[in-house]
Amino acid sequence: MIRRPRQGNEATAQLASQLGCTLVEAVPRHGHARPALVGCDPELSQRMKALGARWDSFNNALAFAGWPALQAALRYALDKRANGANGAEGCSSSAGGPEGTAG
Repeated sequence: MIRRPRQGNEATAQLASQLGCTLVEAVPRHGHARPALVGCDPELSQRMKALGARWDSFNNALAFAGWPALQAALRYALDKRANGANGAEGCSSSAGGPEGTAG
């Protein structure tokens, strides 16, 4: 089940919006709600996975372990967009780690 994030996460929702994603909370069949993103393009999805997101197939969302991890990944992707090569989309085509290295 997907639900709107708890109140107080407006700044994080704005970061997600700048990257073309929507901030949600993903509630799995069993367990606790986790912060997640929906609507990301494939390139951004790969970058988010490299930064710790996991694909939640039940909710069709990229879920993070916690709010700090999600916020850090969003800030990193926005920094990459601002400083990225070719002035292109927020993430490089590499699915590497935070330093842009593969594997």
